Amino acid sequence: MTQQPRQIENVFGLGNGEKVLNEYAYESSSCGCGPSYKVYLTDARIIQRGQEKSGCCTTHQVDSMLFLSDISTISNYAQRQTCNIWDIICCPCSILSCCFTAGKPISIRGAFGQEVFMFAVADVNRALADIPQAALPIKTAKSHY
Repeated sequence: MTQQPRQIENVFGLGNGEKVLNEYAYESSSCGCGPSYKVYLTDARIIQRGQEKSGCCTTHQVDSMLFLSDISTISNYAQRQTCNIWDIICCPCSILSCCFTAGKPISIRGAFGQEVFMFAVADVNRALADIPQAALPIKTAKSHY
């Protein structure tokens, strides 16, 4: 009997044999107007789904994925998103989600440029330790060729 890959909330599904090492979830609690993020760290990739509300009316999602082998640096500093004046006018409580967020961005760089992944403040230090630890076997295996 073959085991089906686990389903995750992202267009980038898991590959055969790919294992989820950790999941991180962050949801802004400001009046239901804030963004939410779900990050999956696997043994080969880091995958994120971000859902943001615009004016508390419409939601759009962005799925992103990086191969751990492509990461060269990771930092707990990233440029924060600025408040959108139209969102604040349409939904005054959205100022809480973009100006007083409990989320923390982690910047990941490589030959691809920079990607920002969002985490709950309580998960940032764990993620900063987990991501390089997951990438290390891949990075050391590449250097032996």
